[in-house]
Amino acid sequence: MGRYLVRRIFLSLFSIFGLITATFFLLRCLPGGPFDDEVQLAPQVLAALKIQYGLDQSLLTQYTLYLKNLAEFNLGHSILYSGKSVSIVIMNALPRSFGLGAGALFFGVLIGISSGFLFFITGSQVVMRAIHFMFLSAPTLFLGPLVILVFGLWLNWFPITVSDRWASYILPLMVLTIRPAANLARLLIGGLEESLAQPWAITAKAYGFSNEKILMKFAFKQSLIPVLSYLGQSVAGILSGSLLVEIIFNIGGLGSQFIESLVNRDYAVIISLTLIYGLILVISNLLFDIIIYSLDARIEKN
Repeated sequence: MGRYLVRRIFLSLFSIFGLITATFFLLRCLPGGPFDDEVQLAPQVLAALKIQYGLDQSLLTQYTLYLKNLAEFNLGHSILYSGKSVSIVIMNALPRSFGLGAGALFFGVLIGISSGFLFFITGSQVVMRAIHFMFLSAPTLFLGPLVILVFGLWLNWFPITVSDRWASYILPLMVLTIRPAANLARLLIGGLEESLAQPWAITAKAYGFSNEKILMKFAFKQSLIPVLSYLGQSVAGILSGSLLVEIIFNIGGLGSQFIESLVNRDYAVIISLTLIYGLILVISNLLFDIIIYSLDARIEKN
């Protein structure tokens, strides 16, 4: 376990460093700059702005300085938000995105696992697969306006834009929960079917173990492995909130902030948001890999 954990932590740190480096240099390869949209800036003013934000230095010097500041937990200052600290800018949007994402993650796991298990023991796997196919085929750009039309306008049950009222988060939470819940249910059903088809399950049944004991004590544990693998890869997107969901429901979250910063070439905010997404993804993958390893130690050998 210790050797496996050390290797995974090393790979995670390497992934984060590679993500920061690639994002930094790829941004500089994009045409245009953060001050290109400014109207008739005097050369002296433009030069002063570049000096203020360190853009007058060489690319390698900027990169070295950014790594130094990052090691000191200094994310820099935003160009778009008039020199505000990037940490403050991100913290203004973080609670909405993470609050919505945490709710979607909780309800997605709860609904997905419970419905998948229920459909399996009742023999309704075909129905579950049909539901999964329907929601998997429906993109967020379709589901968002659909729930607004049905629950917001026709039935008038919930607000259609996010505000300080808790009820205004129900529709975006619904849209953000549907796809993970359907995927988790499908993966659980597939895992249970695969586990019960293994030779050990057939042998256990031949020795007189009841179907319920085989299912609950052995098969369910094994079937959680693909479920946890999916969660490890998707938790970053769920926690940070879907970009389309934020746009459809007018949520001022990290996704909207990322697009706005990208359009305006706000380098410090873009790299910091990318770093946050990457950290969430890497940490969640690491945590779920450890959980999966605890369920099946053969993974290290594989």
